Amino acid sequence: MTKGAVPKVNEDVQQAMMLAWNRVKRGRTRQWSDWMVVGEGLLVGRKWAMRQAKANRPEGRKYALAFNEWLRRWKMDDMDKSDRAKLLQIMEERLAVEEYRQNVLTKHERDTLNSPTLFWRKWRASDRRKHRPTGTRLRRTNEQLQARVAELEEERDGLKAHIHDLEQALAIARGDQQREESPDPATAKLRTGSGQTDTILKIAVEPVEH
Repeated sequence: MTKGAVPKVNEDVQQAMMLAWNRVKRGRTRQWSDWMVVGEGLLVGRKWAMRQAKANRPEGRKYALAFNEWLRRWKMDDMDKSDRAKLLQIMEERLAVEEYRQNVLTKHERDTLNSPTLFWRKWRASDRRKHRPTGTRLRRTNEQLQARVAELEEERDGLKAHIHDLEQALAIARGDQQREESPDPATAKLRTGSGQTDTILKIAVEPVEH
């Protein structure tokens, strides 16, 4: 699998997924929003694997091999299989899930049910059909999701700018180091010329032996 084969928009989603997964693993955050970013990336990977396997459903040996390749490529192969499976199921019902989280769960429940496995248990125990958004609720949920997408895009752009600044600083530092280690040709020539001049002057002032 090569990056060149991945559409730009999908590559951005997968890069965001990797960053979010690293935050989760380091324990810096257990935010639901990070899990949703990871889930969006997994959906991209699942579609890619299905295309590679020429499968209509995410199943079968060829699909499994392709999906595992994608997981390794994007450094997602250390994610718990159960969490990954439940997260993909959640993503399939994303709108209903967000409706349920916002309008049924308390703030404390939203803060504590912040991993795919924990949330999935609660979600399965509920009557999920009641929370399928329609009409006004669907529009409101879509607006919330769009706002979150805008936040993630802004975060991505900020990270790209930061990386660009770091790359420029590194290039400048390397240039300074190279100049210190290798003097420019004009300086080297001047030094060589100075040495030759000193030799000529020395010969000129030395007395001639008869």
